[in-house]
This record gives sequence, structure tokens and C-alpha cells, in this order.
Amino acid sequence: MYQNALNSISIALLSIFLFSCAQTLEKVAKKPQVTYDSFRMGKATKESLTLIPKIQVLNTNNYPIPVDALTYSLSLNNNNVFSGENKSIGKLESKKPKGVELPVILTQDTLKLFKEKLFKDGKIDYGVSGNVKILGFKLPFEKKDTLYLPVVKIGKIEIGEVSLSKVSLKLPISISNDNNFALPVQGISYVVNHKGKGIVTNSTKIGGIAKKSKKEIILPLEISPKNLGFTLFSLVTNPTLALDVQAMVDVGFHKVPLNRDINLNLRKLLN
Repeated sequence: MYQNALNSISIALLSIFLFSCAQTLEKVAKKPQVTYDSFRMGKATKESLTLIPKIQVLNTNNYPIPVDALTYSLSLNNNNVFSGENKSIGKLESKKPKGVELPVILTQDTLKLFKEKLFKDGKIDYGVSGNVKILGFKLPFEKKDTLYLPVVKIGKIEIGEVSLSKVSLKLPISISNDNNFALPVQGISYVVNHKGKGIVTNSTKIGGIAKKSKKEIILPLEISPKNLGFTLFSLVTNPTLALDVQAMVDVGFHKVPLNRDINLNLRKLLN
């Protein structure tokens, strides 16, 4: 009984001591400020997708302070899919904000769920939350937003120079990014077929698309009707040049297939 009473007294004294230290700490040190900064996509493959939220931590004190740890999690449609911890942030310099990236790697089942939901609805809700532990303070942060699938469309074909030697065409493609972050689009590859045979193969790089914006890409197509067997005499009975354009837009975690049939009446265009 004496030992139990002694233990109770020790616990009470320890609690008073810790409470006193916390009170003293709050008087001599100001709480750092934590704000959500941004969100971006990292490396994307068939097997994994890296999402990278970023926060800013500002030390408002007149002296450097160390960061004990940072814990964070990512949720998709309110279901937690990833939790992580970072203990290597180091110290915060006085009055200088420090950006901290929180990499989240989606693999296998989680990536499959992410893609299925995104492709079905065209969007998926996500949330980033966590705590920064500094000098005994636990500083929470949270951000909720929606990730949208990019919208890719083929525009109206533009006809340029027309002759038996060369037909110049321009095929416009638009990519709309409704997200609050830039989208890393890799490029577009395309093939022009005539009677089932590829006659033009090409690709073009695009680069990123800024947030809340649309990018227009023009695919140049040059065809030689003469090399396909067209002559002035054949145009009388067979004036139509039938083309099948197949394109693939690579947005990193997803490839968007596009197809456009083009039928040109060469006899009418040459008149």
C-alpha cells in the first residue's frame, strides 16, 4: 500500500513538472506556423504513382528551433490510403519559411482503386492532413480538394496545301486541366493509316499544363497522294483519300487514346 501511494505521488509530481515545463515553454517560445502550400504529381508508371503535397513551416522566433517529427496521411474519398513520417527535416531558421514535401506513393491495390474511381467519375476527392511536432507543440495541418482527370479532345481538321504531290493537314488537340496544380503531360504519339497501312508515324513532346488551363497542340500531317497511287485519271473514279489517324496522349499515370477518320475529296480540293 505504501508503494502504491508513493507511485501515485510520483506520477502526480511528474505531471505537475511536465505541465510547468509546457507552460514555461509557451512563455519563452512562439508556436511555429504551418500552412498548406501546394500539390503536384511526381513519377508515374504502370506500377506506381507518386503524389507530392507540400507544406510551409515558419519559425516566428528570433532563434533556430529543431523539428522533432512530421506525420502525415493521404485519403481518397475519405478513406485513408497512406500514412508517413519524416524525422529528418532538421532545424527551422529564424523568420524563414521552410517548404517540406510529403511524398505519397500509390501502388498495387491503392493505385487500382485510384484509377478505377478517377476513370469512372472523372474526378476523385483527396485530403492531406498531419502534424508537425516542434518543441512539444503539435501543429496540425489539413487540406481537402478534388483531383480531376484531364479532358482530351480532337478539334476540326485544317486543310492547307493540296496537290497530288502533297496534302498538308493540321489536326488540333486540346487538353484541359481543371486541377489546382500543374499536370505533367509527357507527349503525344500518332500514326496515320491508309487502307490499314501506316504511312506517317510521329510524336511530339508537350511538357506540363498549368493549373486551371487548357493547352492546344497542333499535329502536322503531310501526305503524298501520288505515292499512294493517286493520279489525275484515277481521281475521276476514285477521288476520296481515306485516312485513319490514331493518337495516344500520355499524361503520365494515364494514356488517352484518340481516333479520327478523315475523308478528303481530292478532286474537289484540286479544282
